[in-house]
Amino acid sequence: MGVHRAGSATANVTQTATNGFTDPVNYTISGLPPGVTASFSPSTIAGSGSSTLTLNAAAATTPGAYTATVTGTDSISGATQTATIILSIDSGPAFSLSLAPATLQVQSSQSVPANITVAAASGFDDPVTLCVGGVPAGVTDAFYSAGLVGPGTSTMVLSISSNSPPGISTLIVTGTDSATGASQTASLTLSVLPAAVPNGVYTLTNSWNSLLLTDPSASTTSGTQMIQSTATGGTEQQWQFVFQPSGYYTIQNAASQLYLTDPGSSNTPGIDLEQIVATNDDSQLWSLAPSSTGVLITNKATGLAVDDDGQSLTSGTGMILWAASGAANQIWTLSGKTTALPNGIYTLTNGSSGLVLADPAASTSSGAQIIQWAASGGQEQFWDFVLQPSGYYTIQNVVSQLFLADPSSKRSSNARSPSLPTHRS
Repeated sequence: MGVHRAGSATANVTQTATNGFTDPVNYTISGLPPGVTASFSPSTIAGSGSSTLTLNAAAATTPGAYTATVTGTDSISGATQTATIILSIDSGPAFSLSLAPATLQVQSSQSVPANITVAAASGFDDPVTLCVGGVPAGVTDAFYSAGLVGPGTSTMVLSISSNSPPGISTLIVTGTDSATGASQTASLTLSVLPAAVPNGVYTLTNSWNSLLLTDPSASTTSGTQMIQSTATGGTEQQWQFVFQPSGYYTIQNAASQLYLTDPGSSNTPGIDLEQIVATNDDSQLWSLAPSSTGVLITNKATGLAVDDDGQSLTSGTGMILWAASGAANQIWTLSGKTTALPNGIYTLTNGSSGLVLADPAASTSSGAQIIQWAASGGQEQFWDFVLQPSGYYTIQNVVSQLFLADPSSKRSSNARSPSLPTHRS
């Protein structure tokens, strides 16, 4: 039985009862070298049955061959039976396992990917099977490839159902060398957050005066102060909400493509609420706290809330940031359309042929023509949909990281509207 240093391996212990024997038999092991620990699951068998022996070798374990003895003791009579195991400890794990990212935050009704990489020394070509444990209720997992041969990367997608309870879970991904039984693990921390608002495009109406948050004159100038205004139906009053892994939202104006921002992450109550080009920092991240009449929108960097200055009833009044109080002039009602298709990874199946849209031979060449092909479960047949502020999606192939595109930017005469894709579960 082979075990790598800093690794683990398993073996089955089988107990066969004769002549109606049903006494409980307790299992122990002796003769293990320093740094190797063992456990049996279960540790007691009554009658016939089997137990899984797991051996864990510390990184400091001295390599070499060892003889260990498994002993089964009849808990009633004290009679024993033994079996010998030849244990081989090598100089190190033949492969290692890593996850990227190792921490994920996601809302219900969303899917998130994590890449699992098997790294190994030159010449390692054993099959490695992958599985995951500790998946919480309401979450399903799927591997694009649940087995790798030698070094490589597989993608695991976690899909969060609409009724998945919020909470933090530790998932353990295990890779097992099919040839030796040796295994390696990597952990993933998954935070399921309550969904205040699904990703989508909304208007924001102030509960105090029924005026809408507006980019004045659809300005595209970074640093423009936002105002409140009567409804126009224009894109200057439409806001794209996108949930971020941090648990906060970006809020982007559909007309200007600029982001709601606490300028300079200012802690000063009364500072203007502005739209600014993407800064990729906390000044553009917002928390949504539900109330009975809407949501309180507060900035991650400062905790200040989007506020109708002085509880003004006047269309055109500039919006500010103020200490969060939950007063009506800080409560906003979201209206409009949510995402028809949540951001996530999907396959696209043609309704006529039943074939799946695919990147041929997992090509990474820009300009490669996309084909239809029989479903294979390969990454080249999975597409990442991301809603943009314009109301349209980008569609990116998972394996090539290239985007679906119309190379001529012209609509052909036989273009058709696609059916909704199938979500990867």
